[in-house]
Amino acid sequence: MQAEPSYPNQRSRSRRDFLELLALGSVGVLAGLPAGVRAEEPSEEPSEPLFELMDLEGGYTLEFSVSCGPGAPTRKTLNKVRKRVTRYVAKNVTPNGMHDPVTLQGYHAALTAILEEVLEPVVLQGVSLGHNCRKLCPPAPRTRGARPLIDSDPEL
Repeated sequence: MQAEPSYPNQRSRSRRDFLELLALGSVGVLAGLPAGVRAEEPSEEPSEPLFELMDLEGGYTLEFSVSCGPGAPTRKTLNKVRKRVTRYVAKNVTPNGMHDPVTLQGYHAALTAILEEVLEPVVLQGVSLGHNCRKLCPPAPRTRGARPLIDSDPEL
């Protein structure tokens, strides 16, 4: 009985196994034997989610995740999503609304509806709208009495 050779890591082992199977299959095909190795059928279960981060015009960002599977979104579909979302954000979203929880919840609901409509066969898992507060929001008013304390230690 021959012992299984030990390989340094799992990646090289799977590669070596693949190369061994390929060599055996090639020899078998050359000898006229039917091919015994079949490719695995693609599973119908969605694999890990696909995360997409879109930088929209005007300093806004949209992050969403969808399930990857047979109906995974294509670049064309994602471009359509970008156009629809950009149009919605330009017409409806305001920097002040981004800081109001009720309004922000409404933005997320509307964006979720848009994404579900465009990405119809795909399961949407999460939506998050963000913005560049430094760029979009007016500076907070400063109060007169709030001044930073300066440590004036004469020994320093």
